[in-house]
Amino acid sequence: MIRLDILERAGGVYADIDTIFHRAVPDELWEAESVIGEEAPVYYPDTPEAEPSLSNAFLMSRPGAWFITEWRRRIIGAMDGTWSGHSCRLATRLAREEPGRIRVEPSARFAPFGHTQDGIRSLLEEPLDPTALEGTSSVHL
Repeated sequence: MIRLDILERAGGVYADIDTIFHRAVPDELWEAESVIGEEAPVYYPDTPEAEPSLSNAFLMSRPGAWFITEWRRRIIGAMDGTWSGHSCRLATRLAREEPGRIRVEPSARFAPFGHTQDGIRSLLEEPLDPTALEGTSSVHL
């Protein structure tokens, strides 16, 4: 919640401590009110299939941005005991609610390796194709 409090008040960039920056964030992203990236789909106990998900590991925002303010306002009520119900799942729902208020980047931009066994294997064990990270600004480990 602290990341949202700070972004709401001051704006800026938030990145989890396990983020490696690969190249600069494109200039056009700095013009958006808020920016978030997709991540691998997530399974929740109340749904039979994985749901699309937005990652809370890298965020950009202007001060007072609707997306960040609304996320912070609703976060306590969204806590459901899962690791991402109040964060990634809520962010995904907010982005669908007001798509013009948040720029959603494809997973290749900030989370090119999914939080699955295959994604972790690709990151840590397999040789990397030199062109694989061409559209990547950062990698969330």
